[in-house]
Parts: sequence; structure tokens; C-alpha cells
Amino acid sequence: MPKFLLEDFWETPPGQLALAWEQSVYAEEVENLFGSVAVQLGDPPFDTLRANRMQERWLLAEARAQNPAASSVLCDFAQLPVASDSISLVTLPHILDLYEQRLCILQEVARILEPEGRLVATFFNPLGLWWWRQRLTALGGAPYLPDALQKVSLQDLRHALSELGLDMEHGRFGVYQPGCRTLKRLRSWNWLNKAGDRWAPQCSNLIMISAVKRRAGGRIIECGKWLPKVDPQTAPAVSSRTSARKSAPSPSTSEIMDGRQPTETSDPIHG
Repeated sequence: MPKFLLEDFWETPPGQLALAWEQSVYAEEVENLFGSVAVQLGDPPFDTLRANRMQERWLLAEARAQNPAASSVLCDFAQLPVASDSISLVTLPHILDLYEQRLCILQEVARILEPEGRLVATFFNPLGLWWWRQRLTALGGAPYLPDALQKVSLQDLRHALSELGLDMEHGRFGVYQPGCRTLKRLRSWNWLNKAGDRWAPQCSNLIMISAVKRRAGGRIIECGKWLPKVDPQTAPAVSSRTSARKSAPSPSTSEIMDGRQPTETSDPIHG
């Protein structure tokens, strides 16, 4: 039996719904992210960096890319040919649930991201209705999702990102329709999208996460740029009495040890 690939899924009615949702989510997430270089791993039928305004946008793919919107480089995702701490944004459209070496890929992403760089990823939810429909394949049914999908636990993913210095800031859930095969029946369940976001977001079919690379340590600032400067002409004058008290000698060590009272110095003004 031929394999059902992700490219085949995009051509199906549920794939069209997933594609529309992911396009809108990526556009909203990357539009206001700024930096030097943005990188997309994988080659879905859309450019996840299209709405981003960075000057350099690169596509890293394992096969010949068909996306002309970004410069493409062929490489191994577990060994990215990118310098460390050099990328401002990395997008992973269905990389985490399609590759068994997801931990190695995340390690490489954490390595190439610069401090405060951002990771945006999308994947199928193993708790969604589409994934449950996919389980019918074991009983002889036609595949609903790609065959090579790997389960991604949100809790385990959060823990793995934390170990790599990536802080998961927020996420989004989307597409709650059941596992129907026609576009008409899928659209008849559109009301589930609002109800699912409110009552059962953990049962969505798709998940988007956004994480930021944190580097331990304090942030160095130049205090001269932030502390207010004092003008000598407007600074409050010091009274002569205060100056005289400050100029009075401190009691000697012998006076303190002998229990004698320290010699008082007369005020030059008040006597």
C-alpha cells in the first residue's frame, strides 16, 4: 500500500482547512517579529515567512524546494549548516510530528537561535478528533492523516524546550471539526471552532506554539545613560554648619579605649 504523505494530505478537504488555519496563524505570529535572519525548516505548500519583514529569509529543506519566496538550502535538519546564535526566527511547520529525531532538531534550533530569538511551530494534536479517526487505519480504513506522524505531547515538548533554554510563551489551538472527508460536512461543523476554543481547547486538531530563547545571567546596562545628571548650578548648597560638622575630627582609638570623652571642636561660626 503506498504511503500517505503530508503532501497528499494537503490536497484533501481536511488538509485544505488545516492549510488555511496555519497560513493565518503564521502570518499573525511572524508579522511583527524583527531581527536579522529568519529561517523556515521544511517545505509545505506555503511560505510561513511571507508576512515577515526581515531582510533575509531562508528555507532549509531536505528535498528540492518548490517555494520561490525564500532562498532554499538543502541540508540535514539534525545538522544545520548555520552558525550558532545567528538566527532571529525559526519556523517548524510539522517538523516535530514528522521526524523521529525531533530532539536533535530542537537542539540544533536552540543552537542557531540568537538570545531572545523566537521559535514558532505547528503540529497535529494527538488528542484531536482527526487523530482518533486516523486510528481506524489499523482496522483497514483509508488513512486520514499522513502515515509518518509521530505523537507530540504538549507537556513533554514544554519540558524539552525548557531543558534547551527555550521558554514557551504562548500557543494556539485550532480546527475542531470531526474526521469527515467532504468539505461540505466539515464546514457544517464550523460552529465547533468557537465552542472548542472556549470549552475544550485541548481537543483541537492543530496546535501552534511560540517559544523564546533565554540566556541565563544578568543584563549589563550603562548606568550613565539612565541616571539623571545633576547640574552644579541648580544643586542644593551645603550649609556651613554641616560642613563644619563633617570636618570635625573623629575620636581617636586611645580616647575610646581609655573611656575618655572625645575632644569637641568648636563651631567656627556659632562658637
